Amino acid sequence: MKKIIWFLVILLIILFVFLVGTGKLSNVLNKKSNEIEPVSQETISYDEYSRGNLIINGLTIPVIIANDTEKHIKGLSNRLLLPEDEGMFFVFEEPAEYMFWMKDMQFPLDIIWFSKDLEIIHLESNLPPETYPDYFGPKKDSMYVLEVKAGFGTKNNLKIGDKAEFLP
Repeated sequence: MKKIIWFLVILLIILFVFLVGTGKLSNVLNKKSNEIEPVSQETISYDEYSRGNLIINGLTIPVIIANDTEKHIKGLSNRLLLPEDEGMFFVFEEPAEYMFWMKDMQFPLDIIWFSKDLEIIHLESNLPPETYPDYFGPKKDSMYVLEVKAGFGTKNNLKIGDKAEFLP
């Protein structure tokens, strides 16, 4: 039994020396629990996401599709960029009042809510990451939400009542 205890003590000492030597221990000790380090675009994989196109007023928007709870939660958080005329399209199973916030966002967004018939029912423009923990959304049911770079809605003259078509 004493041999096992000594073995564990020596193993812990070796681990401690390794962490101190590589600087990892100070990183762990100095990190605040609520700190989230932004990850690079390359480390966020959207390979498991479907893609499609949303057409509004003749404009075709390539979209990454978030169609389950895990993807809804992840959204565009910690992503460093989004191509100019692309977006993330959130597809929900049923209409409800879906609220969005800017948690862990690295750039401002326009967020556009659609009815179950793909009609724009609400728009929020130029939401900066600093608005977190505020959240945004319509006071009525939506079934789809589009996140795009800030200024996209104004640039493309999108407005409440515009109809969209989704092509998977």
